[in-house]
Amino acid sequence: LPLVTGPGGAKLSKRDNAVSLASGRDLEKEGHRLLLDALRFLGQKPPVQLLGAGCADIIAWSVASFDLEAIPRQNGQFPAPDREG
Repeated sequence: LPLVTGPGGAKLSKRDNAVSLASGRDLEKEGHRLLLDALRFLGQKPPVQLLGAGCADIIAWSVASFDLEAIPRQNGQFPAPDREG
């Protein structure tokens, strides 16, 4: 699995006091965006229709559609700096 890295390319680690991905976010309102970002980081291609979906629907799609072969082999930032939406 790819490692999540910071802007300088260093691995994010709790041991190094990395900031939580949920830090400062209202997960009731933004949890679905974190799930979609995580799916994209893992090389998945959730359909546009999931942008307004709830977490349960996103997870259901993920279970049914997850493609192990799509997971990238390289590390990267989460979410990717050039993400849209």
